[in-house]
Amino acid sequence: MNATLSCLCLVMLLASGSAAKDLKTASIPRAVDRSNMDTTVNPCDDFWEYANGQWLKNNTIPAEYGMWSAFHETIEHTNSVLREILEKAAEQRAAAKGTPEQKIGDFYRAAMDTMAIEAGGARALSAELAFLNALSTPKDILKAVVRYHNMGIPVLFDVGADADAKSPDIVMAYFSQAGLGLPDRDYYTKDDSGAVALREAYTQHISKMLLLLGDDDVAALSAAKRIVAFETRLAQHSFKTTELRDPSIAYQPKTVEQANALTPNFSWDSYLSGTNLDRAQVFSLAPDKFFAEVNAMVAEVPIDDWRAYFRWQVVHFAARYMSSAFVGENFDFYSATLQGARQIRPRWKRVLQNTQGPIDDLLGEEYVKQVFPASAKEKALLMVRNLLTSMKNRIQAVDWMSDSTKSMALKKLAAITPKIGHPDKWRDYSALEISPDLSYLENTIRCRAFERRQMLAKVRKPVDRTEWGMTPQSTDAYYNPVTNEIAFPAGILQPPFFNPDADDACNYGAIGTTIGHEITHAFDDMGSQFGPTGRLENWWTDSDRKQFEARTVRLVAQFDQYVVVDSQAINGKLTLGENIADLGGLTIAYEALEKALQGKSRQPIDGFTPEQRFFIANASIWRALMRPEVLRLWLNTMQPSPSEYRVRGPLANMPQFGKAFGCNDDAKMRRRPENQISIW
Repeated sequence: MNATLSCLCLVMLLASGSAAKDLKTASIPRAVDRSNMDTTVNPCDDFWEYANGQWLKNNTIPAEYGMWSAFHETIEHTNSVLREILEKAAEQRAAAKGTPEQKIGDFYRAAMDTMAIEAGGARALSAELAFLNALSTPKDILKAVVRYHNMGIPVLFDVGADADAKSPDIVMAYFSQAGLGLPDRDYYTKDDSGAVALREAYTQHISKMLLLLGDDDVAALSAAKRIVAFETRLAQHSFKTTELRDPSIAYQPKTVEQANALTPNFSWDSYLSGTNLDRAQVFSLAPDKFFAEVNAMVAEVPIDDWRAYFRWQVVHFAARYMSSAFVGENFDFYSATLQGARQIRPRWKRVLQNTQGPIDDLLGEEYVKQVFPASAKEKALLMVRNLLTSMKNRIQAVDWMSDSTKSMALKKLAAITPKIGHPDKWRDYSALEISPDLSYLENTIRCRAFERRQMLAKVRKPVDRTEWGMTPQSTDAYYNPVTNEIAFPAGILQPPFFNPDADDACNYGAIGTTIGHEITHAFDDMGSQFGPTGRLENWWTDSDRKQFEARTVRLVAQFDQYVVVDSQAINGKLTLGENIADLGGLTIAYEALEKALQGKSRQPIDGFTPEQRFFIANASIWRALMRPEVLRLWLNTMQPSPSEYRVRGPLANMPQFGKAFGCNDDAKMRRRPENQISIW
């Protein structure tokens, strides 16, 4: 049930790739570094500036990015390793067919062969354009959906495979709303001047893409307007992101007969047969109103408009892998207009970003060999165990929960499976063929089709609990409620987040709070709806659930008050799960640190007590600069709060912070004791 997987969501797509410095000489940043701080600021007045002030002053956002952060700095170091892996593989032209070296090397060489890609131009899509030109009846719509889903292009709606939320030992297929070219349904439905201007820019972007496919000016603009109208209709019947935080909306199991009854104009028998999913006689199809509208559109929307929509979706997907004209136009809208980037990244950086999706574990296995020793895994696992113990103590100590609900919470906590560094069993890529004779786009489609076949092959089979939902090289972490697991890839188990040689305060403030964050996701507004085995079920008493929700409502209200850009505030309901996890993560990591320090020296390091270093380390991992365009996009689409408020918000509720820095009750960084929020 991928919609419920809770990531730390540290970097999102804005941070993909690498950044400003020369990768060969890039240094790994430390979690606590005085040169990043502005100690002239009173920490009780503005801890964000106190912990990060000099870094914020001394850094600028590279022209090719919309934001720059501690995560970018870490990703830069990771990508230096990945680049070397790719380039070394590309040099080995004699690698035996079918080996990881051959597959990685041939993929990278094709991606870097700009002469061949430029010569291909729009001809790279000639077969797809010919197929679409032949669409003539409503029955052909299903053929197109099947074709592009088999290629890994999520036209109209999307499909994934995850544990059945009611029978979590079996994999279920989940069909969900999709098919939009803008980041969120609200971009189509809002009527303020900014939204209207963005939709006009989007229309012009689509028109320019169609011009590159060979349309004339009039035809391209006419088609672009019809495409935006088509997507707007889909958006108007899509659920809001805040609504999708309710797992019961994403989980709507139906038989094939029930699905056909909902969409009589779209045959699920034919779709399942065409996508090799015949065995999926029960699957989740949600939300109903979206698929009912798809059904109506099959009957009501002219075939010319369907053809235009599919043409756009295909070129939108393919643009990154095509000639510079397509790449440039794609950058102008999605990177420059939406994210504020000033210039396109060098080709190798873009290829690196695009490579990690299709062949991520092939890269990840080699990455782990080079950077992640077994000793680091053991120390990280010890910290996870300590944090789980701290969470156990917190659950036992809360005064608003009954013994019966506590008993279930503790049972769920004990059942959490931690995953550290990388999978114990690597994925089998033997069935994937990457050819040196194919183009960058063709190899990418072949990889995506392979990924999709592997994913859907799991449907109706037992859940493989050794699998990961994230690559080893990811600078992120996650909690998955339907498998009740937490995972910390090798990519985040490095400075400034984790350093096996650092002091406890530094590690507990950085990776410790990250671990605590993911543990707390098991008990946030969404994760708390799943039981110990990952089953979607209510294990709360009614009274306890009301007590929990009363606290979360206060947290929503707190974050609703933070105005970030252009009078736009944080959406406390959208960010609730991450805000709960940030506060809970800090709280249980602090208690774990205090236990770890028992019997050890508490002498200050570099002038800071262990408790102070804990909070400084935590604030420093969130340091970030963000362009206004990114902030607007973030506030509309992202579930974590912007980085600055992942410091300000939680600390305002923590008396431990006030004690560490000697802040009085009226300090700017603190909420008064009677207003402080404590959940876990």
